[in-house]
Amino acid sequence: MKTRSSSLSLSAALCCVASMSGFAATETICSLPSDSGTIDDNGSYSIEITPSLTGNITDLNVTVNILHEWIGDLKAQLKHNGTEITLLNQLPDTDPTEPLFGTCNNNNIIAVLDDEAAESIQNQCPPVADQVYSPMESLSTFDSSDISGTWTITVSDLESDQIGSFLGWCLIAEIGVEPEPEPEPSPNPISGDFNGDNVVNIFDLSIYRSWFISNDTRADLNGDGKINPFDIALFRQFWQDEDHPEKK
Repeated sequence: MKTRSSSLSLSAALCCVASMSGFAATETICSLPSDSGTIDDNGSYSIEITPSLTGNITDLNVTVNILHEWIGDLKAQLKHNGTEITLLNQLPDTDPTEPLFGTCNNNNIIAVLDDEAAESIQNQCPPVADQVYSPMESLSTFDSSDISGTWTITVSDLESDQIGSFLGWCLIAEIGVEPEPEPEPSPNPISGDFNGDNVVNIFDLSIYRSWFISNDTRADLNGDGKINPFDIALFRQFWQDEDHPEKK
């Protein structure tokens, strides 16, 4: 068995989307063979991916690119941290008169594997290039596990006569990410103290007057979305709550 190890990230940008648990980040990491990727008769070829990030998986998809003259010979398995699933296994011919494993004599498997897909790749002979199919065994097996560690897809040729090449694969993982807490505001110790001198005085009155006249949203002291006499009344209350020499 030949093995290729890589952490090549072809699309490592994180895209935050809303979820019930906070946020999720989608990471796509791809890896190519170190040589021709040849899958010999009754042999296998493996390609590894080792992500550089951590986080629990909430959804997992993979893409595979396999060239072969008789794809019914092939079995592909995904392994991570001791857990292994079969992605596809000796695709049968879709002709109901030939339901046996390994009878699909078409070329190549270039596909996206996604549990949510309507059609199973096991029912496709041949799979249409670049289409989305569900795998033989569920990728949700890896849900809630940490993405860190080595992921390996091994493609095996279980029959003789034809050989092929494993040209690469991609890991597409949605990872739960706890959002950073918003910083707590640092309110002035005295309400109505707009210039931060710890007292509500004539200077704050001047500031508020300018906000009110210019219809500045900061003049909406009661937060009702309107700037009106109720806000003036609230500022007056702030003023009256303090002992100001200006009032004496």
